[in-house]
Amino acid sequence: MEKIRSAVRAVGAPFSLRGVEAEVVGSLSGSKEAPVLNIARTGESVQLAPLTKKVQWDVKGRQVEPARRGERRAFARLMSRWDGSPTEIRVVGPLRAGRAGDPLHLEVRRYRAVK
Repeated sequence: MEKIRSAVRAVGAPFSLRGVEAEVVGSLSGSKEAPVLNIARTGESVQLAPLTKKVQWDVKGRQVEPARRGERRAFARLMSRWDGSPTEIRVVGPLRAGRAGDPLHLEVRRYRAVK
């Protein structure tokens, strides 16, 4: 994430980075207390988390676009439906970096099963 921020800053003043939204396909594993998405293409893993705020910007309102009810509840819905077995899913949401050395978190804004 820091490399992306640095690249955006290097472009110039009219640009900034509020966040990154990812769409990731992988296998859900771990536990309901600490769900992990193992990314299919890279083999990397990200911790899944509830949505805290969207990346999208409301241009007219000059603020972060508020999350809709379904987006706010997506993580809880996923956890309530998941039986704990490895499950292929597609997750869309903000990718958040913790402190240096901490794993990335993918906040669940939307998800669906992969057939």
